[in-house]
Amino acid sequence: MADELLIMTPHGGKFVGDDRPGVRYTVERGKLTGWFERPGVKQERTEKMQGNGNFLAPAWRQSKLPAWEGLILTDSLAQQNKAISDLAPLLGDGDLIRLTVRSPEGPVAETWADAQLDDAPTPEVLVPGRVARYRVRMYCPGSFRYGEEHTFSSGEAASHRGSTDALPSFEVTGSMPSGYAIESSLGTFTVTQALTSGQKHTIDFADGGLVYRNGALQRGVYAHPRQLWAIEKGAHVVHTLDPVSGSGSLTVKLLDTF
Repeated sequence: MADELLIMTPHGGKFVGDDRPGVRYTVERGKLTGWFERPGVKQERTEKMQGNGNFLAPAWRQSKLPAWEGLILTDSLAQQNKAISDLAPLLGDGDLIRLTVRSPEGPVAETWADAQLDDAPTPEVLVPGRVARYRVRMYCPGSFRYGEEHTFSSGEAASHRGSTDALPSFEVTGSMPSGYAIESSLGTFTVTQALTSGQKHTIDFADGGLVYRNGALQRGVYAHPRQLWAIEKGAHVVHTLDPVSGSGSLTVKLLDTF
């Protein structure tokens, strides 16, 4: 049902926010934590040796640690043992996976983040063959969760529905022998490498503005210093492609960012 909590993983894991018949892994109401909440703040604080307080230092978000707990419902001891042993593999078994949460409680129905197990799941058998309790904690190296991706053409106003700054990514195609610049009111990103017909540059500011040509990383192909920017919640930013020579097309992509 669309109005219930559903936690999903790419390995077939489905953790459902109710205990109706047929649900193997349930999530108890109110037992998903660390997902919708913003993570804490980290900051290197240096004391003033000859003064009051500390020196001012930048503050950053910490990583996310989503956790949830619920019941494992089965019909036999064999099913119960298998469901318990399957729990870690369904959650990636330590590998980095795409963790997706669908819930009517958030501003966007479905959000995701890359995550891995923070520790082994902790199951406890309550009724042999029938009911076991489990708890899971995941580790998201990044500080954000993401929603829908929005695509815009050159000259369109790019925006998103997230609650914090979103980093744009770009796809550039065309024939531009002397490179090009991506222009916006927030800055200019200049690529000095030639682009020929049939080639594509992909640039993701979340990846530090690295330039890839047909999937291969290109080094030293941008002007220094590199200008990167983020698009605030509610802002509408127009991006345009400015070739030094030739012509091309620009696609801008933005993820709802929370």
